[in-house]
Amino acid sequence: AVAAAAFGGLARAFLSGPGPRPAVEGVEEPPVDPAVGELVLHLRGDAEVAIYADGRVIWEIGDGDPGYLQMRLTPEGVELLRSRAVSTGLFERDQGLTLDDDPGFMEVRRGDRSVIIVWGEDTSIVESWPSALLPRQLATISAATAGQAREVIELEAFFRDPTAWGLPRRMYAEPESSPFVPSRLLVTWDAGTPDWSTLPSPAREIVSGNLDTLTRDGCQVISTDQARTIARALAQAGIDTDYNIQRGMLSFSPDDSFVHSFPALPHEVACETRWPGEYSGSD
Repeated sequence: AVAAAAFGGLARAFLSGPGPRPAVEGVEEPPVDPAVGELVLHLRGDAEVAIYADGRVIWEIGDGDPGYLQMRLTPEGVELLRSRAVSTGLFERDQGLTLDDDPGFMEVRRGDRSVIIVWGEDTSIVESWPSALLPRQLATISAATAGQAREVIELEAFFRDPTAWGLPRRMYAEPESSPFVPSRLLVTWDAGTPDWSTLPSPAREIVSGNLDTLTRDGCQVISTDQARTIARALAQAGIDTDYNIQRGMLSFSPDDSFVHSFPALPHEVACETRWPGEYSGSD
């Protein structure tokens, strides 16, 4: 997660019209949208924004809130935004660019493949992204030209805030933003491998049964139903547990470990989808 550039006005001038109003409130309810989505554009840096072929746009709330918001575009709106990125000429091949800006990356769909650009202040920062977060090695890493640097900064500033895109009204299928309720959670741990034997029964059996590969692989994807089952079992055992289905949050501390989760976005069907370099070698 990385910082935003300050050139939003230039990027927003590309499109004009009424945009969506932000909304954070929402009752806890199960997800109703498809669990899996085809990614069209993905920005990660200080902000995370994902645009899907079915029109969904999902982005981080930020300001310390771990949750996400969503709205929906028409196919015309999705294609306009994809074309906005492609028209810069940056997405001809996977590449890394060094420039005077905080690090980030953007992935854009082109035909039957995606193209990735990664940027940061120097080569070591650019190279640190593929080691843990990218699905493949970059074709090149080079110093950005003045034009490339400008395009990257303006793209990031534009895409990072979907509520300010200002697309024409016809390009919004659902212009009001609403909470994104994940169908899956990415569960991981810090500060030592969890020891389920320290939990009282029946919480021990319920947690170990639903997180059966977590201690081996370091990460596991579970459904929100499984997360709810785990949270209920821990609460009944008197173990402090933070759980919020709407924000994809589950955390507790067995022994000296800290088990916690992230909401899985529609394209994140496995741990290696979010952290490919770290988990691609796991069984």
